[in-house]
Amino acid sequence: MCVSLGRPDAYYSSIYTISWPALRQKGYRLILLDIDNTLMPHGRHEATPAVRQLLSDLKAAGLVPVILSNAQTKRAATVGNPLQVLTVGNAGKPGTRGIRQACRETGLTAAQAVLIGDQLFTDMLAGWRGGCRTILVRRLSATEPWYIHLKRLLELPWRWFCVGGSCYDHLPAVTEPESGLG
Repeated sequence: MCVSLGRPDAYYSSIYTISWPALRQKGYRLILLDIDNTLMPHGRHEATPAVRQLLSDLKAAGLVPVILSNAQTKRAATVGNPLQVLTVGNAGKPGTRGIRQACRETGLTAAQAVLIGDQLFTDMLAGWRGGCRTILVRRLSATEPWYIHLKRLLELPWRWFCVGGSCYDHLPAVTEPESGLG
């Protein structure tokens, strides 16, 4: 049943536990990053030293980070611009417009991309619909707006049935030839 519903390709306790060189070795090039409760606690406007280091590590591994957020474009830019990272705000997740824009602007394909986020019904659904691989991470903070709490309640059965409580990584190697940046 989970195969037909979709299951994240990997589930990590935190974005800070992902091995960026391992993703590069598997052929991934584009890393699409949610902001709220993935990179930093919900609503924060400035990157922490840990976020700065994470993005530095990503780039050092030969990966192209793009912030892909449903936050207003201005807020997303206040996070991404000082870090010199392409930012797509108002991404429209679970729609695919933001993914298509990130691919177009980087010259990379969705097959070379991994979308990393903390919500099944926005981040993971966008990745599945957009042709990306997906990594679900546990949220960084329980402090969120009421409507996100509601979405998380609706996600609970799916999360329990398809994801479970244990972390895993089943990301396959990229099967399409490299194009764009390499």
